[in-house]
Amino acid sequence: MKNNPTKDIKLKTKNLHILGAKQVSLLQPSIWSSRACSALITFTPLDKKLSNGAGKFRCSLLASFSTLIFFSVSNSHSSQYQFLFHHYNDISSYTQNFFLPSYKEKKFSFGVAASQDASKNITLGRSEDSSIIRFNIGMRPWRSLKFNITEKISNNHIETKSIESKVAKNELLFETIYMPKNWLEVAPYLKLLSDSYKGKSQDSLNIDNSGKERGIKGTLNIKNIGSIGSEIAFREQSISNEKRGIVDVSFEKDFSMVGVGGNFEGVNILTQYPILHGREEKFLESSKGNIFSEFLVLERLIASITYNGSFKNEIYTLLEGYGGKHNNEKRTLHNFASDISYKLNSRILFDVNIERYNGKKVYQDGLNDELSTIKTFSPSITFRPNKNSEIKMKRILRLSSFTFPNPLTVTDRDILDKSVLLTTKYNLPAGTDVALSVGRTENHIIYIRSEMSANNVRRTKYNIDTNINYFLPHRIKIEESFSLFSTYQIYDFSAQRNLFTRSFVHKSKLNILNLSLVQPSIEYNFIKQDWGSYLFSYEIDGFLFYRNIENRKESYKIDVKIEPLISFSLTPSYTFKRNRFKNLSEATEQLSSILIEEYYRLSIAYEKMEGKLLELHLTWIRRDTGNNFYEIKSKIVYGI
Repeated sequence: MKNNPTKDIKLKTKNLHILGAKQVSLLQPSIWSSRACSALITFTPLDKKLSNGAGKFRCSLLASFSTLIFFSVSNSHSSQYQFLFHHYNDISSYTQNFFLPSYKEKKFSFGVAASQDASKNITLGRSEDSSIIRFNIGMRPWRSLKFNITEKISNNHIETKSIESKVAKNELLFETIYMPKNWLEVAPYLKLLSDSYKGKSQDSLNIDNSGKERGIKGTLNIKNIGSIGSEIAFREQSISNEKRGIVDVSFEKDFSMVGVGGNFEGVNILTQYPILHGREEKFLESSKGNIFSEFLVLERLIASITYNGSFKNEIYTLLEGYGGKHNNEKRTLHNFASDISYKLNSRILFDVNIERYNGKKVYQDGLNDELSTIKTFSPSITFRPNKNSEIKMKRILRLSSFTFPNPLTVTDRDILDKSVLLTTKYNLPAGTDVALSVGRTENHIIYIRSEMSANNVRRTKYNIDTNINYFLPHRIKIEESFSLFSTYQIYDFSAQRNLFTRSFVHKSKLNILNLSLVQPSIEYNFIKQDWGSYLFSYEIDGFLFYRNIENRKESYKIDVKIEPLISFSLTPSYTFKRNRFKNLSEATEQLSSILIEEYYRLSIAYEKMEGKLLELHLTWIRRDTGNNFYEIKSKIVYGI
């Protein structure tokens, strides 16, 4: 459990409607620049109405932060800034991330990271913005001693037509890490906390939850075996208290013919906090672990055994007043798995996997208790006629049993799954490959109680997947894929086979590679989906009608990548999408609707050997019905 001051920085993108947007780590290991440092101070608008203590913490670290600029002038590498923006009708949102990665200068280290996101919905009259910024300063005067000071400031503001809330948090951590030996580490710490909440609706509400946390962490490394980590912490705040204990054990050892390893983690947390009409206490006790071993029984026979388990116990107790939850919830699960592999020769491999899962959920009222058992048996055979091809046949048998002690909730049931899967692969040295997968799954649901026996259901699913990639070096590259699956459902009281759902997918892409400055590509996608009539029913004038729904989606995309320079590329593209939704039922009025969208996109990228420096995507989406909208995505990486 070594302390990592950058562990809990998380990139948040609330209400961000950007498709395919990549999230960038705020703590990418590189050295940060002084110009980016000066921009960071005005980057995140923090709440100025924090408590006096929080203000002192921030001022003290910002003063140290100015010293940090001095050290970074002579040794600066790229920092990174990312801005994402999306606007759709009356909804707009943006996210910006900025980080000055960790920098080390002899016995000193520095690090800064920040992020901000915001969204606004004009129709609902709702706006939300949040920000987080973190500073870290470290000093290591001796090899066995290290000091860390970390401050994290976060704010969240939500405003609607009727309510407004502001949450501000400030954490200042002082940590000392002592390493007398290579195998021992002790880290006592003190954390000063300043949390405030301000809400405004019909009445104003102001809550101050300042306080402090004291704790100690320890790590013991056992040579060639594993490590033991632990933490004990006590948090005392104005309106809430918490006691926390954590133990983490991991080990791994290889012998001549046996390998053994595992991990165990135990957590105990006791929290007291106020509720509307009193005070409540929450006790959380949890543990989880896994053990695995691998045996080389014979030269061609390998066996492995794995165990995963967890336990969780939550107790809510009302200490004062009334209206608390006062509940006790326990969850336990055990999962055993074993695998045996036998290599008959260089071409044939046999494999057998056996698993058993036991789960248990127990509640204080007993109304929602649940017991579950899942047993799985899956043998397989793999045949490799040569180094470029493979054929694999796999059979899966799974029996799931669910028991609900309370007869008034859900009916007990058994579910039997039987599957057969055949996969084939063929690869050519030039890059051309073909893959085919054929599968059949039968699912039989058996309701245990007699009054539900008429609703026993058997479902059968068929699926076929094909992928073809054809590649001619320096000429063309073709990618083809087909996918077809269908599911049928049979009730015990009827011999009629009803369509449950069916889907066919075809994707095709052509890339032309033999042009020097231009790389055009053409892409085609087609999806056809059918749903059985019994899934969609409605009632008119006392009569029940059923719909048979069909949905067809087609898209065509053409883009041309232009590279006038090695480090610069310009890619215009055009995409045409058509979505047709149709009601095929004969008993009702047939309905059909078609939505057409056109995407005009321009992408610009400028990059050097060390990575991309500029990336910009502009998209205009035109609809035949409804409002048009645009999308802008950008990413900038720069260094001084």
